[in-house]
Amino acid sequence: MDEIFGRNNFLGEIIWAYDFGGRTKKFFPNKHMTFLVYAKNINDYIFNYDDVDREPYMAPALCGENKAEIGKKPNSVWWNSIVGTNSKERNIGAYATKKPLKLFDRIIRASSNMGDIVLDMFAGSGTTGHASEQNGRNSIMIDENQEAIEAMKERYSTYGLNYKIG
Repeated sequence: MDEIFGRNNFLGEIIWAYDFGGRTKKFFPNKHMTFLVYAKNINDYIFNYDDVDREPYMAPALCGENKAEIGKKPNSVWWNSIVGTNSKERNIGAYATKKPLKLFDRIIRASSNMGDIVLDMFAGSGTTGHASEQNGRNSIMIDENQEAIEAMKERYSTYGLNYKIG
């Protein structure tokens, strides 16, 4: 990514931490994914801080009742469950590495504006496109895997999302 965007355009990492799924007894199980965040231009990028939903404090007693009531803006570690095995989101447009829509909803709102075009070059089940459309953005989804393309078609038609294959 440094070669593509340049090391100086690296903004940081978002850690998606979750529970559930397989467990090993040989070491602490890996229950997180790391998203590397780059800007095309470190001096000119979008960060919509106020568009990101607040979340509960992990220790509300330490921050006081007023702050605890409104919650906090997230930091770089996001706790969000995986897509449940029996959820509608998992079973429509099924794809092995599917990420939760809620996760991409936050990313899209924070890093783009209404009407922008969002590009996902490894689109998988199309979660990025789904989050983009539901937040008033356009998207271009690319994936070379035919299974991914079929998953996107199923997902988009089931949820009534606009798409064009070509």
